[in-house]
Amino acid sequence: MNRSREELENCRFMTYEEGGMYYEIGWCRFRKIARKAKAIFRVGKRYLVVKEVLDKYFEENGKGDFLDGKKNK
Repeated sequence: MNRSREELENCRFMTYEEGGMYYEIGWCRFRKIARKAKAIFRVGKRYLVVKEVLDKYFEENGKGDFLDGKKNK
């Protein structure tokens, strides 16, 4: 299922692939950031990311620092 960016903006959970598309980064980097933010929710064999938790993490830590590969102080 491929959801549009507008649908993802209002969703509560997203997959790694959807998150990579929404935040315009690779899904592997998105997965690493989601793990660091502790925003992962597992349902059976599927991993979902809680968008609200991840957005809060980006606000507190600065999205740009993680996307540029720089470490946050």
